[in-house]
Amino acid sequence: MEESSFKPIRSQRLYRQIVDQIRDLVMRGQLRPGQQLPSEKDLMERFGVGRSTIREAFAVLETLGIIELAQGKGAFVRVESIETLQLKLDSVVTPDWLSEAWELLTALAGHALRLAFHRDPARWRDPSASEGGLQAEERFPLDSSGRGWTVDHELTHLLALIQAAGNGLILHVAEQAAQRIRAAAARKVLPSTCVETHRQMLQHLAEDDVETAVEELIAHMSRLAPTVTGS
Repeated sequence: MEESSFKPIRSQRLYRQIVDQIRDLVMRGQLRPGQQLPSEKDLMERFGVGRSTIREAFAVLETLGIIELAQGKGAFVRVESIETLQLKLDSVVTPDWLSEAWELLTALAGHALRLAFHRDPARWRDPSASEGGLQAEERFPLDSSGRGWTVDHELTHLLALIQAAGNGLILHVAEQAAQRIRAAAARKVLPSTCVETHRQMLQHLAEDDVETAVEELIAHMSRLAPTVTGS
């Protein structure tokens, strides 16, 4: 494979362009099943991007089943038929899929929170909810400091809230959206104020003010959108 096979990256959504280039090289046979991709450092130089962008691209490619990541060894093209890869690639949504997934999760979280409250208002009146999120047995942890708060932490909280609604279909769709977001952005660091925002929202629920809680949740997710999606 010639070094010129890779093209410089010029515009937004850098990781997505890297995904597209590697996908196309695999489909054209320039990257063969079992072949090792260049190292992260090498790809950083060839594409002119940072390490985090390469890792975001690798995470998406691994989720799609195009590559395999071997710890300590690198990234390798999956040993699969072109037909199998094509089926997976055909299922990929638009380049704006990350923004769309976050928008979908925002809508589902607001609806689910309102549904969960109306199904059982009493469960939210427990003062311990301000520390535990939901009842203790539901494992809705809050980091007391908020330091190191990532997209992965935020998604864990959101899915716990959605699960409380008791609607399996809503939860299934939310989990699918969260999986896509995690694949590209799980390690992104969010503001430490996220924890306090969750506590304020739970306090509104304890005061039977679900509409304010929902408004705060949606506004909170809207503020996070640029960091999560990179748009």
